[in-house]
Amino acid sequence: MLYVWVVNMAMNLLSSEDVTVGRKGKRNTGKEVLTKKSKKKKEDLIEELELKGKKTIEVRKSIRIPVHYDITKNKMDKLNKLTGRITYGIRLIGELVSDVYADIFMNGDDKDIDNVLKLKTIEGLVKDNDIEEKTGLNSNFIQQCINKVIFTYKSHRKLHKEWEGKVERAEERLESARDDKELEKADKWLGKLKKREPSKPDFRKKISCRFTHNIGTVEQAKDKGKFSLWIHISTLEKYKMIDIPLNPSVYHMDQLKDVVVDDFEIIKGGDSRKKKNKGKYYIHVSITKIVEEKEINSVGGIDQGLNKSIAAVLLSLNENDKSFPREEQLTDSAKVELLEKYDDIVASLQKARKLEKATSLQKAEKWEKATSLQKAEKWEKASKAAKKAAKIAKKLRSLRGKRENVSTYHDWCLAKKVVEFTKGSYLAIGNTKFRQGMFRGNQMPTLRKRIGKWTYGRQRKMISFKRAEMGYRTKLIDEYGTSRECCECGSKLTTRKYEEGFSYILCHSCEIKKDADINASNVIATRCRDDMLKAGMIRMKNSVSQQDGSCSL
Repeated sequence: MLYVWVVNMAMNLLSSEDVTVGRKGKRNTGKEVLTKKSKKKKEDLIEELELKGKKTIEVRKSIRIPVHYDITKNKMDKLNKLTGRITYGIRLIGELVSDVYADIFMNGDDKDIDNVLKLKTIEGLVKDNDIEEKTGLNSNFIQQCINKVIFTYKSHRKLHKEWEGKVERAEERLESARDDKELEKADKWLGKLKKREPSKPDFRKKISCRFTHNIGTVEQAKDKGKFSLWIHISTLEKYKMIDIPLNPSVYHMDQLKDVVVDDFEIIKGGDSRKKKNKGKYYIHVSITKIVEEKEINSVGGIDQGLNKSIAAVLLSLNENDKSFPREEQLTDSAKVELLEKYDDIVASLQKARKLEKATSLQKAEKWEKATSLQKAEKWEKASKAAKKAAKIAKKLRSLRGKRENVSTYHDWCLAKKVVEFTKGSYLAIGNTKFRQGMFRGNQMPTLRKRIGKWTYGRQRKMISFKRAEMGYRTKLIDEYGTSRECCECGSKLTTRKYEEGFSYILCHSCEIKKDADINASNVIATRCRDDMLKAGMIRMKNSVSQQDGSCSL
């Protein structure tokens, strides 16, 4: 009887582990496989959404889903071993490539580097050094490890090329300096750049490779149960697969509807700022959303600023449409107030902590010099100061990340407002590069501090991403000269006047007075419209409707 009970218990444990044995892992578990070959899945999705023959936009994004907290210890051990072995494989391959890459990177040219980073070259190195036998990984995992190493070194090369270009320009600026002040400034900037040389790839920390359809799939349960989403992955044992339960939210499940799941990565650690997330596993799922590109009836321009976050102007593609141009200005005063509040709280806590630490040190020094009768009293006071400092440190830790969360939330709200205003338009955003000149020693500390906190890059990404999901395109345009050019006559004989909180343009040719931000966004929109006309004038003439002024790109 006992023997039967033990056997039944073992069978129940095996079924809860969801280990599949078989070459291709075929089984009927009541789950829908979401990760398939991308090309086939895209074709099926386009047919399903009835988008065949229509112009579409592909929106790629990554969603982070935590591994379920109710995962069994056996599965967690297998996951730890697998991720550890993958890291070991990437490290070994990375070391093989780094020896060759370092010499050629210093002495060779681009063609030699391309030859080193070729897939066949690295596959030969891996085969000669028996990496597959050393790591115990199968050929599919080894292939993904090689891809990870190639991607890492190519990224380093791209960043290094950009850095070299910046250094060359800084050296030219140093040589062409006209006076001592300009020479000193250029020399300081060159010194800063040389310290920012991109470091070589380091594979010592835990690294993940991509799990494609041949080594792992994301699967959704067809019936409503405790676990609605799983990953089905290969293990270190031959022909054995394992199911890992995930803990998705409603947002995650909505994002996985009508999309192509390309691949995923298993990342350990989560948010480094939160200790409770350390050691947890998160699955970063890469998805592609296919959206129908919508027709447009206007061209928009956006100018970003410190005082007024967004200045937007929409220009019609039909000259007879009198509802254009449309203008809008958006500010983020609520965000600034909250951030200043958190900054004040953090500053006061840091000051109090510093004071308590100094007090505890002074008490400790006095305790050493005091007599034996006074020591107990002195030590008690020192320990009280140390406890207060520890409490303040705890409060500071609780505030960590709040400032960033507030900033991200308000940027997202701002992006939503912009998307709503620019609906039905092709949008151009001014690409500014003045942040490069903001370095310590430029004699503008207040402006440097404000620009350091300005999240214009994140705002751009959010606007373009949200618009792409709605079926509209967005692009960056160089905004050089937009603040000096008159939007009415195109003259650059202008004067910019500053008042409290805003500035305006005075044109000496057409004698117009206009808000500087609105003027700049108007110029950006005009440049974008001119570029469109030059690129596809015949196509646009055929597609412009005289009745409603709509245009398809």
